Amino acid sequence: MSEPYNILVIEDDARDDFLGGYVHAHCTRHIAKIRRVETQVEFLEALDEREWDIVLIDYNLDQFSAEEALRTINRRGIDLPSIVVADREKIEDVMGVLYAGAEHVVSRDKLESLCITVPRSIANARRRREVYRELLAHRKHLEDLVEQRTAELQEVAAQLKEEVRKRRKISDALRESENQYRNLVENAHDGICIIQDRTLQFVNQCFERMFGYETGKAVGTSFLEFMPPEERVGVMDVYRRIITCEDTVLQKDVALLKKNGQLMDAEVSASAIEFNGRPAVMVVVHDITERKQASRMTLENEKLEAVGLVARGVGANFANIINLISSYAVSIADSFLPHTRPHNAARKIIDATRHANVLINRLLSVVQFSGSKDAEVNLESIALTEALEKALDMVAHSLQEKEIKLVIKKRDS
Repeated sequence: MSEPYNILVIEDDARDDFLGGYVHAHCTRHIAKIRRVETQVEFLEALDEREWDIVLIDYNLDQFSAEEALRTINRRGIDLPSIVVADREKIEDVMGVLYAGAEHVVSRDKLESLCITVPRSIANARRRREVYRELLAHRKHLEDLVEQRTAELQEVAAQLKEEVRKRRKISDALRESENQYRNLVENAHDGICIIQDRTLQFVNQCFERMFGYETGKAVGTSFLEFMPPEERVGVMDVYRRIITCEDTVLQKDVALLKKNGQLMDAEVSASAIEFNGRPAVMVVVHDITERKQASRMTLENEKLEAVGLVARGVGANFANIINLISSYAVSIADSFLPHTRPHNAARKIIDATRHANVLINRLLSVVQFSGSKDAEVNLESIALTEALEKALDMVAHSLQEKEIKLVIKKRDS
């Protein structure tokens, strides 16, 4: 059952409450309150008093017109159904009230239609109010959702802003790190290159200087060009193992080819990396040519020291033998008369042993000088002709057996 009606009636005293009386008489059981006003002031007070379900307006008002009443309702924005009652002969003259907002115009001689029009208008108005309240509720709900979503979006925006700030900071740090790494690589004292698809994709300045390439000319060349031909098969196998991560790091000493074909001793360190999103190999080349030469010189010095040590021992033993031979030769020479054949032979043996001792002492001095930095060699001048003649006497018998004739020519001074 619907709620009772609150009806507002605008009617002059001259009508003797005709509209209000009729509605009260025929719709009593549906009416909660009915109020009759005559003037505009009373009408405004009634609008402020409560919320009305419908307003019935007599078209023939003396104090103010029905159109004014309707415009007042429109200005206030009130959803209040309005029915204008007019005399039958004036029905055609009341089109203005319809434009002003009246829902219906009823002829005074057909007031019985109010019993249908009034409930229908009130029901429609209540339904509109209900729909309006629902719309307001939905609007409030949507506003709450929008506000909530706005707050969430603001929070997400703040988080994104913070994330962007962090990413920018990380990006700046990464860029700074890349610059430092690039400077470190470019200014490194070792040659550095990156190999991908068997070709050099990056080289630093030291690598170019090390192998004799102009700036930018080494990039794009095959890494096999830096390997001796006999080493290329083995190097390709090593490259395959590193690029497929079977081996992660390789370090060894190898001989590499410069652009001019010269060999260079180098210590090579290779490791697997990712370059431009693809597998690659980074190689660090350290020139150890000077170190190898120093090592070889050290080895040669050690060999010389060993040879010198052996030579000194052999020389000392040989000197003892020569001294023994010399002592026996002296005894033989003393046992024979001078100018006899045995005496002369013994004297030759004595001269030979003396010459041998001189040679042994000189040999030992040379060996001692080669094996020690602090050793000193005492040089003395000798008579070359005399030394050669003595040497010739020592080997004359052997030369005669082999029919070799040796002639010493003196140059005039």
